[in-house]
Amino acid sequence: MAYRLLISGASGFVGKFIIRHIKKYLPNIKILGIDKIINNKYDTVKADLSNADEIICILKDFSPTHIIHLAGLVQNDSLKNQFESNFFNTDKLYQSILSLQIFPITIQAGSASIYGFIKNEELPINENQPLRPVGAYGLSKASQDMLSEFYYRKNMLPIIRARIFNLAGPEQNKYLVPMTFIDQFHKFKNGQIKTIKTGNLEPTRDFIDVRDVACAFEKLLFKGIPGEAYNIAGETEISIKSIINYLSDITGIVPNIEIVQERVNKFDIKKIYADCSKIKKQTNWKPKIKFKQSLIDMWEYVINRD
Repeated sequence: MAYRLLISGASGFVGKFIIRHIKKYLPNIKILGIDKIINNKYDTVKADLSNADEIICILKDFSPTHIIHLAGLVQNDSLKNQFESNFFNTDKLYQSILSLQIFPITIQAGSASIYGFIKNEELPINENQPLRPVGAYGLSKASQDMLSEFYYRKNMLPIIRARIFNLAGPEQNKYLVPMTFIDQFHKFKNGQIKTIKTGNLEPTRDFIDVRDVACAFEKLLFKGIPGEAYNIAGETEISIKSIINYLSDITGIVPNIEIVQERVNKFDIKKIYADCSKIKKQTNWKPKIKFKQSLIDMWEYVINRD
C-alpha cells in the first residue's frame, strides 16, 4: 500500500524535523505539508486550517492515509486566539475529514502543559494523570486533547494523542527555553549583553530533543493505538538552574545571572517529569539524545549560524 502523509504546521520547528526524518528512514512515503508559510524545501503548500473549504480540497486531492496535526499557536497569546487556533481549527480539520468519509490515522500533537499543576506524589506522571492546566495555552491544548478523544469515541476517527514535553534541539525559537539561554550566552560571548536574564531558577522540566520526537511520531504512525494518549519525554527532571550550569560547562562562559521579576511567574509549575513506559512498550521507541548533547548541538548551531 502506498502511504500518503499530510502534515499541518509543516514549516514549524517540529514539522521540519519530522519531514527530514520520514524522508531519511521511510523514503517511499509521499509527504505533503500545509502551513500558512510556504517552504518548498519541505514540500509544503500554503493553507489555513480556518478555511474549511480549502482544507477539504487538499484532503480530497491528496487523499492521505496518515495525518500529523502540528499546526497551532505555541507562544503566549490571548485565550481567544489560543482557542481559535488550537481548538476550533482542529475541530474544522476533523469535520473536514468526516465530510469526506475518509479515516486516515491521525496524530494530534499535544503538550505536557495540559497536565498543569502537579503534586509531588504524582510524579512521574503517566497518561492517566488528571488535567489541571494553568494559563491560556495549557487550557487550549487540554481542550484540543479532549476534542480528539471525543472524535475518536463518537465518530471512530483513528486519532492518536501525542503529549510532547519541553522541546530542545537545533533551530528552536530563540524565545523558548533552552534556546533563550543559548541565545543570551552567545550575546554575552560577543559582548552584546552583560548579564543572563532569567525568571525562576528552581522549577524543573522534562526535556526531549526534537529529533527524538520525530522518531516517536514515526513509531506512532504505524504502531500507536487510536484513541490512546502517549507521553513523549526524556524522563529526566532538569532544573532551569541546571541548564545554565550545563551551558557554562559547554561554552566555558561563567556569566552574571540576573533574576528579572517580570519573568518570575508565581503560578509557574514547580516540577514535572514523565513516565513514558506506555509508548516504549507499544512502539519500542525510546529517547536516544541526552539533554546535554541537545545543548551542545544547539550551541554549535548558533555559533555556526554567524
